[in-house]
Amino acid sequence: MSQTALSFTRFLFLFLFFTASVKAQKEAKDFNVDSTLYAYYQRCQECLLQPVVLSMSDTLYRMAEERHDKRMQAVAISTQLDYHYFQATNEDSIIYYTNKVKDFAKATQQPKYYYFAWSNRLILYYLKNGRTNIALYEAQKMLKEAQEEDDKTGLSRCYNIMSQIYTVKRLDSMAFEWQLKEIELTEKYDLENYNISQTYSQISSYYINTNQPEKALEALKKADVKIINIDTQVAEMDYVDAYIGSDNKSAGVQCGENLVQRFPDGGKIAILECPSMNSINERISGFEETIAGKGFEVVAREDVAGDLTQAREASKKILAEHPDITAIMCGNDQIAVGACVAANEAANKTVSIYGVDGSPEIKKELEKNSTQVVATAAQSPIKMGKEAVKIALNILNGESFERETYLETYLITKDNVEMYGSDGWQ
Repeated sequence: MSQTALSFTRFLFLFLFFTASVKAQKEAKDFNVDSTLYAYYQRCQECLLQPVVLSMSDTLYRMAEERHDKRMQAVAISTQLDYHYFQATNEDSIIYYTNKVKDFAKATQQPKYYYFAWSNRLILYYLKNGRTNIALYEAQKMLKEAQEEDDKTGLSRCYNIMSQIYTVKRLDSMAFEWQLKEIELTEKYDLENYNISQTYSQISSYYINTNQPEKALEALKKADVKIINIDTQVAEMDYVDAYIGSDNKSAGVQCGENLVQRFPDGGKIAILECPSMNSINERISGFEETIAGKGFEVVAREDVAGDLTQAREASKKILAEHPDITAIMCGNDQIAVGACVAANEAANKTVSIYGVDGSPEIKKELEKNSTQVVATAAQSPIKMGKEAVKIALNILNGESFERETYLETYLITKDNVEMYGSDGWQ
């Protein structure tokens, strides 16, 4: 190596060391910790999965003792526990260091470390190894102790670990009850709880699974989770950071224009809709505005809740009452499939069926030599997904992004279905 290169290497090393030291000093100040202790603690963390961290933690403990820093002494012993916890090969060592942390934390009145070692190390160790019964036994012991001492930090830890145990046991409603207790306690006493965002996310999953989308969105917002709403627009858009969907009104317009072109003299129309879905309302609105004044009469309209089976039953009734009907406009492709099935069952070969989505099922219908399906105004989930990723990256990077993005739709018919294929979405 040349002298110049050697000098540059030394300079780079000194620069990086200085930069790391400055960063460590800043973080130490933020956490109210002696900068030398904090820097050595960082070195311990770098070696956390290596046996040497055990002796390094002893050194950290002595350094903290000299500076009368009880908190960093607790951190030093906790680091030894962390090593054995992540190794997960010696249960006796995990139990030993859990008790060592608990004893020190109890003697120095540091409940944060006391309950962390018990719940997030010993009990979680049992839980990860499928030993839910002993995990529950330990959690109940911990809960009883926290209740007797009225320790709010301990209770918060207990509620959290109880919810995890019942989640593993697949008793979701019981897990949910403990999660609500943790949130209520944390908010009431303004506790320091680094688990709280995760708990909000967990209750949002419960709300989603129990069909309570608004409560799910509220929980995610409290968890400070950025929400990107794709395709079907939620009612409470205030909770949403960004929306990506199709220009649904344009989709309805495209179906209407095709109908007017094919039947310039007008005809009888049926509409299968779903008033509770904004996207379908916009599609139907665009369709009706386009055919208005063009000789078309809406002789039937049914709310089929976006469901294939309900669409089939409604179409059966409509086709029986109006066998000479010109067309059925469907709010989505699932509805169109139901209408198509009903038309085949009624042996009605003349009705024209329109859908919206561009789904593989409808494209397969369009590929057939004979089908009542005329067209689908297609959207592209692939494009929506790509746009969502772009916006997510902008959010993560702190860059500007569009709050609402509407992608163009396009009509797929028998004449151009080959371009898009029927083996998947476009």
